[in-house]
Amino acid sequence: MLPGTGHVGVTTSKSIGSRARRNRTKRRIREAARLHADRLSTKDSIVLGRNSAEKAPFEDVARNLAELIDELEQRWEKQLESS
Repeated sequence: MLPGTGHVGVTTSKSIGSRARRNRTKRRIREAARLHADRLSTKDSIVLGRNSAEKAPFEDVARNLAELIDELEQRWEKQLESS
């Protein structure tokens, strides 16, 4: 496995709206990532925040991020097996 530092970059599109709305969305995603820090400690990740992340309940944002982490881990394992 390639080493990572556990950094998580969060970005948003201007289609979300004002700077305040984009920043609020990024803060929500960063907090969700903090909750899953143990799973991300060896991975560097970039997350693109969408409109739905701003409007959804925080529990949904955290659950969706966990599902994405699961999917990435499965893809990573599959890639390592095929190498």
